[in-house]
Amino acid sequence: GRTDDVLAWHKTVAKETQVGFGLYNNWYNRGGYNMPLELVEQLIEIPNTVGIKWCAPDPAVFYAGMQRFMPRVAMVDNSLQMPLKTHIMGCRAFVSLVPNFLPEYIWAFWDLLEQGRYAEAQEKWDRIMLPFAALCGEIRRHTNGDGILMRAGMRAIGLPAGQSPLPSRDEAIT
Repeated sequence: GRTDDVLAWHKTVAKETQVGFGLYNNWYNRGGYNMPLELVEQLIEIPNTVGIKWCAPDPAVFYAGMQRFMPRVAMVDNSLQMPLKTHIMGCRAFVSLVPNFLPEYIWAFWDLLEQGRYAEAQEKWDRIMLPFAALCGEIRRHTNGDGILMRAGMRAIGLPAGQSPLPSRDEAIT
């Protein structure tokens, strides 16, 4: 099944290279696959595995994975919602589309996290990310995909952004 395919693929890649790699549990993407914790456990045993971009559709599974895997590999919060909380818990990175068009905001936010200034970090997060999340929700009413969300922000500030991969429709965003 799918679990065996994922494990076999990672083992094959590991045999052919000395390069470290990070796992991605992108269950929410097109055709995504939500890796069971037991599979992630097996993948972490592969010596090349050095990190994981972690998310899960169930918050309890998300936190269980953090507790289980964080002591053994670098953990990147891919929940797109909770970087302050997961930073406190030990994550050392988070995923965000915002640096593509507002990198200074994310660096300032990260600096506040690293300084332990969590109340200020939350205020900074809410000031930008709550309106951005609302905008993303509106965009998703018209088309799909993460690329379109990033490209709309880049175009809004005058940066070249290229085309979003299908089935996203750039022309749906005005």
